[in-house]
Amino acid sequence: MKKADAWAMGVTLYIFTYNRFPYEFRSNTDGNCMTEIDIMESISNFQLNFPENGRKVSDDLKALLSMMLEKDPARRPDFREIKTMSRFLNE
Repeated sequence: MKKADAWAMGVTLYIFTYNRFPYEFRSNTDGNCMTEIDIMESISNFQLNFPENGRKVSDDLKALLSMMLEKDPARRPDFREIKTMSRFLNE
């Protein structure tokens, strides 16, 4: 799997955990649908945060999400690297 797959799985895991996207979509001021460029800008400019929604989310899960949602693909681990990190393995 590629690092883009790790990103996509990170987005999915974030949605499962927090019931929202990790990024906010900018509102389109002219009332039209958002374009692909609008969506890409929203994604590339987001700041990752972990909302307090009454659920207890472990620090390990937050660390995993932070790694998977790293914007720079060169710094984002792939699944092989994630699997070798012992804190994410069930032992």
